[in-house]
Amino acid sequence: MLYEIIIYIGEKDTALKYYEEWLILSKKNKHNKHEEEWYSKIWNRYKNNNNRKEAYRYKELEDSVRNKIINEESIKQINELNIKHETEKKNNK
Repeated sequence: MLYEIIIYIGEKDTALKYYEEWLILSKKNKHNKHEEEWYSKIWNRYKNNNNRKEAYRYKELEDSVRNKIINEESIKQINELNIKHETEKKNNK
């Protein structure tokens, strides 16, 4: 991907700029998995640049989005199981 090439050629600040732009697009389009990915990449960039304050902030945001994704998936699974259970109850009457 483009950001990998940018990092490879040593343009780390440019890569960080693109990460942040792609993060904004992911949030705007409500792509939680992509949002988590970009938070992780931004966190990693700050961590590698020894900017602990920003690294910590982005790690917290990444964790928050990951928890949101897990919760949404859990709710979806519970709802599917409830529907399946209710359908089986109806069919067994």
